[in-house]
Amino acid sequence: MKAYKLNKNELDIMYVLWESKKPLTAAEIVEGKKGLTTPTVQRLLKKLLENDYVEVAEIVQVGKVLARNYKPKKRMEEYLKEEVEYFFPLSKNKGALLKGIVSSFFSGDSKEDDAQILLELEEFIERKKRKMENES
Repeated sequence: MKAYKLNKNELDIMYVLWESKKPLTAAEIVEGKKGLTTPTVQRLLKKLLENDYVEVAEIVQVGKVLARNYKPKKRMEEYLKEEVEYFFPLSKNKGALLKGIVSSFFSGDSKEDDAQILLELEEFIERKKRKMENES
């Protein structure tokens, strides 16, 4: 069973960090996700640190003060896998579960988006097949 479940604001912070190419300060996270305040982000970053979701990458000078730069410690894929396993235990019908999850991302509204998702999935599947073949 999973020890800690992220709330909506913590998940918003994690998405900002996952999408960033570099570690971010609390103020930069606030800029990346409107609706969050700096005190809220600082409080939640402390909880995320305690629960091993983020880590301090470095201490940097920001104006006249020092600030922490944060980076994700847990990758998005790891988090999503834990969520799926927590809510839908992967046991007897893993294929049907995965098919349901993947099909939920196809809105039908945009064929261009659907085509892009399919292309990315095909590339992922091919990489996974090659890796499995090389390990055999």
